[in-house]
Amino acid sequence: MGSIRSRSLKTGGTRYQAEVRLKGMSKTLTAMFDRRTDAKAWIQKVEADIRCGRQQLYSEGTRHTFTETVDRYFKEQSISVVKRSHLLWWRKELGGLYLQDVRSSVISEKKQKLLSEPTQKGIIRSKSTCNRFLATLSHVLSLIVTHKSKI
Repeated sequence: MGSIRSRSLKTGGTRYQAEVRLKGMSKTLTAMFDRRTDAKAWIQKVEADIRCGRQQLYSEGTRHTFTETVDRYFKEQSISVVKRSHLLWWRKELGGLYLQDVRSSVISEKKQKLLSEPTQKGIIRSKSTCNRFLATLSHVLSLIVTHKSKI
């Protein structure tokens, strides 16, 4: 169930703290908003996500970075040298991001960078090579979803 608390600021303004805690959840999700209507909308969205089973994105995605996930993947999975190099490139590009921040827009931006930057040999990657990089990333991200970020 969600609740909204009104918080008075030292500057005289008011902010609204939205809290969501559903039965069976171990932690409370909170966020601050300038408008009460934004807080209500956020509560509705989070509650719907929790009911649909997408709550995992909120809890695990805010605790783990992409680098942690790739490092754990390296330890637990045996992969080829080529796929390892793909993941090392993705780790270099997305490493500091939390899992919840790895979105399609960010991946698309990095894909363009992948296509435009030269390799160590000085050649530009082909589109098929880029697709292989994306397939490797897709595999890791799908394992995160199916194993609830245990990787």
